[in-house]
Amino acid sequence: MVSEKRRSNTESRGLNTITAYILPVINLSAILLILLTPLPGYSWEIGGLFKNVDCIISTPSGDYIFVSSINGSPRAKNSKGYISKVASDGSSVNLKFIDGSEYGYTLHAPKGMAIRDSVLYVTDIDFVRGFHVEQGINVANINLAPYGAKGLNDIAVDKEGNLLVTDTLTGRIFKIDRETEEITIFLHSPMIQTPYGISVLPTGAILVSSYIDGTIWLLDNKKLTKLWEDKNGLMNAYGIDYDRQGNIYFSDFTYDKIYILNWKGEITPLQDNFNQPVKICLDRKNNILFVPEYGAHRVKAIKLK
Repeated sequence: MVSEKRRSNTESRGLNTITAYILPVINLSAILLILLTPLPGYSWEIGGLFKNVDCIISTPSGDYIFVSSINGSPRAKNSKGYISKVASDGSSVNLKFIDGSEYGYTLHAPKGMAIRDSVLYVTDIDFVRGFHVEQGINVANINLAPYGAKGLNDIAVDKEGNLLVTDTLTGRIFKIDRETEEITIFLHSPMIQTPYGISVLPTGAILVSSYIDGTIWLLDNKKLTKLWEDKNGLMNAYGIDYDRQGNIYFSDFTYDKIYILNWKGEITPLQDNFNQPVKICLDRKNNILFVPEYGAHRVKAIKLK
């Protein structure tokens, strides 16, 4: 049964300056205190709220971000996961905008997210679930288990509006057709051993990060090109996105880094301290890098120059 309950987007407003402050937030059944601590180089930072944060995605308008919290084991089917809705300037938080523990909802371990039209799509172990971006109502539950899905991770919308979903455990990328929801294997290549992050460029070309060997790939017109390889074999590439200039950003979960890769093949680490950064997000409208930190249960917003 799908709940048709409309959710109130409870917000606290009126904070326009970057200072250290405690922000009260009302959330369904509790009053929470969030410590927002601006640091040098950061627009804002939120800690102490999220639990096993995995992914951030910005709305097309740039007004809000969604934050997925696994809230436990990334493979446990316990419906404890939740998704928060946060103002892009950090001034308001609806912690459990979508709550797997609420009656009528199922959300076990939400990871990657993508927005198409008015629906927020979320990977959830072997399902892709859809929720209305304004109301939080569950509008889609797409079961990929019959197709062999075991560890769905990231998700993106291609140029035709189809959903592309990485499955890190099986080494495959699935495609869910926009019109029919037909599920097919989009890519299964020995070149990309563990597809993790995925992002679609304006040209329609697709960026994919591979976790186990720290490689970054470009798929364009069915041709795979390796853009980056960690020759020392130390890097574990996770989230991937691109900025206004087309530079590629990707996170290294194991060594707590975020790297910037330009189209000359030059790589530069972002000089900030991170704690297990996962599926990063570039808000290209506001020129902000959002970083979910799995290990710190924290979200950082970094204003880019």
